[in-house]
Amino acid sequence: MKHEEQPFKFGIRRIQDLAFSIDESVDIFDYESVQVAYALDLSDSEENEWIEFKLKVKFTEKGHQRAFLTGTIATTFYVKDIKKYIDYSTNTFKFPPKGLLTMFRTSFTHARAILAKNTAGTKFKNIFIPIVDPQTLLVDLLKTNTKKVLTKETVTY
Repeated sequence: MKHEEQPFKFGIRRIQDLAFSIDESVDIFDYESVQVAYALDLSDSEENEWIEFKLKVKFTEKGHQRAFLTGTIATTFYVKDIKKYIDYSTNTFKFPPKGLLTMFRTSFTHARAILAKNTAGTKFKNIFIPIVDPQTLLVDLLKTNTKKVLTKETVTY
């Protein structure tokens, strides 16, 4: 009898609005000149079976270094049997296809919603985190912002 692989099981454990900063003294006359930068910190706990995506977002105006809007939002996921998906000896993700990507998409959506809530009633109420290709963004962020090594299947559709 063939042993069937157990399905990947995860759920949201916690969503946190960790940091928010807004500088309303900045005047943005051309919303097309707004640039968005992202950073991603990943942490995990084998013992407690969780992985946390901490997404940092920074808005600047083209040609200026000064951020007029920043936010850091963390989404923590419970992952059943996480040790099956993270090889701690090689520091490598081994999530099933779409697993890590699905969690990142969810985290990104939380960040969009929380920053929209935080800017409501401010002069930047019409500035939102743009909709992006989550697979491309995740691959870029993992290359530059984490020590975890990806397997090819980790972020594919």
